[in-house]
Amino acid sequence: LLLQDLPAVHRVTPALWQTWQGQDVFLTTARDPWAYHFDAGNYTPASQLSYEEALQHIQDCKFLKVARRLPLDAYEQLPEFCLSSAQLFLEPLF
Repeated sequence: LLLQDLPAVHRVTPALWQTWQGQDVFLTTARDPWAYHFDAGNYTPASQLSYEEALQHIQDCKFLKVARRLPLDAYEQLPEFCLSSAQLFLEPLF
């Protein structure tokens, strides 16, 4: 999920961040919102960032990009994974 709409970005509350920390959510830590590789230079697990660190990055970069990762060998779970990801990311923000 990539958000460049700052009002939506400001809806990331401490409670929402805590929820994401427990759901294997990753925050992009790259300055480029179009970097997609799940490596240490592009994404950091939310569980490794405090709310303040995440918020500072979001404010500095002026975008919020969060993701979840599904292994390729778990492709049978894709429909449920997409639905749960959409609910996890979108319901609290809109």
